[in-house]
Amino acid sequence: MKFRLDSPRASCRGRRSGAALVIFAAALTSLVGFIGLVVDMGYLYVLRAQNQAVVDLAALSSIQALPSDTPFPAATTYLQALARSQLVRNGLDPASFQIAVRAGVDPEMPGQRAPEKGPWPRSGVTLSILGNQKTEAWFTRVFGYRSFAVTVGSRACGQWEDDGSPRTWLSL
Repeated sequence: MKFRLDSPRASCRGRRSGAALVIFAAALTSLVGFIGLVVDMGYLYVLRAQNQAVVDLAALSSIQALPSDTPFPAATTYLQALARSQLVRNGLDPASFQIAVRAGVDPEMPGQRAPEKGPWPRSGVTLSILGNQKTEAWFTRVFGYRSFAVTVGSRACGQWEDDGSPRTWLSL
C-alpha cells in the first residue's frame, strides 16, 4: 500500500516531528538536576561522617591523655590545646569549633557511675566540642545553594579510679 503525501497519515506524522526531542531534552535536564542534587548531598553526608569521626577522636583522646593529678584550671587549658591540635592534625580548622571543659561528669551521659563528691580528679571532667565547617556546593548552585554548613559535636567524660587509672567514655 502506497501513501500519498497529502494523505491524513503523512500529514499527522509531519506535525509531530520534533516533539520527542523536546520531551527528551526536558527529561534529560531534570535527570541531570537530580543527579547533581544526589552528588552534593552524598558529598555532604560523607563530609559530616568524616568530621564527626575527627571530633570524636579529638574529644576522647584529649580526655584520655589528661593526667589525673592535673589541677582543674591547668586541665582546662591542657584539654583545649590538645583538642585543637587533634583537630588541626586531622584537617579541621579549630577556629570554627567551640571547645568547653567543665568539672564533673555530665549527668546525661550513658554508662557512667554516679559523680563522686570530693576533690577535682574524683569528680571527673567533661569536654564538649561543637563546630561548623562551610563547604561549597557543586551542582546545587543551579537551585540557588552556594554553600552548606556541616555541624558536628561530641562530648567525652573522664573519671579517675582510686589507683589513678582513667575511666573515659564518649557520648554518641
